[in-house]
Amino acid sequence: MQVTNSDNNSFELRFPIYNGNHKDISKFFGFDVINLLYTINNSDIIAQNHTLVTTPIVNRDEVGEANVQFLFYHLFKDCGIPQYYLNMKMILTIQDNIMRYTSEVIPDTPDFVENLPTRTRQPKPIPISKMDIQVEIPGPSMASIIISFSIDNKGVVSTSQRTRMITMIFKQMFSRLKEFIESVP
Repeated sequence: MQVTNSDNNSFELRFPIYNGNHKDISKFFGFDVINLLYTINNSDIIAQNHTLVTTPIVNRDEVGEANVQFLFYHLFKDCGIPQYYLNMKMILTIQDNIMRYTSEVIPDTPDFVENLPTRTRQPKPIPISKMDIQVEIPGPSMASIIISFSIDNKGVVSTSQRTRMITMIFKQMFSRLKEFIESVP
């Protein structure tokens, strides 16, 4: 998995996926991939997932929409960093051999975070402002993934620390997704 920093405020994860057992690997990359990410990361990275597909895709040329909410485990509490959540609106477009997710982070606190028991430090939004995912399908058993993140400039933690933290979280999540898809019989 290749990680590239475009500048101080953004980075990309790039990786290929190959599974010769599947004749249409694109079926893994509809909105169900969000629940799959949660399932394979719920023991140590993603504590809760609340996903609502508001506009499902029925035909290839349609545009789909979903609201995605993740509550991450308190991964860096020993370092004084708060527990994070992600609340975003995702738009999915599918063209011939390319699937594009365009995501916009929603600044509102999700209901499930507001309903957590009172804590000394309530979870904070993960410091990203935008996330885009492109899935190219060059063949029926292959995919090439590019995940682009823009880091939010606000906050106390320096940009380099935030970038390393977010890179580590998302690299682990998507490495597990890659391993899972490649190992499905």
